[in-house]
Amino acid sequence: MIFLGGGVTQPGLLEACLDSLPAGGNLVANAVTVESEAALAHAYSRLGGELRRFQHYLGEPLGGFTGWRPQLPVTQWSVTKR
Repeated sequence: MIFLGGGVTQPGLLEACLDSLPAGGNLVANAVTVESEAALAHAYSRLGGELRRFQHYLGEPLGGFTGWRPQLPVTQWSVTKR
């Protein structure tokens, strides 16, 4: 398994990772920027797999209470090499 926490806009990175995977190996890549999301969407359209988006919230003080503050959404693409 190869996990990419970022950097998917670096030219050739996704291809190099896919090339190094054995058949049946998994690649999971994450993105938080529009440019990185575009790279993952392009890879998904070419190679299939699963494309997901997660939204996380962080509990933070809000006056004397606690409120939920949204964090950046994370787009995730995962694929199994055939």
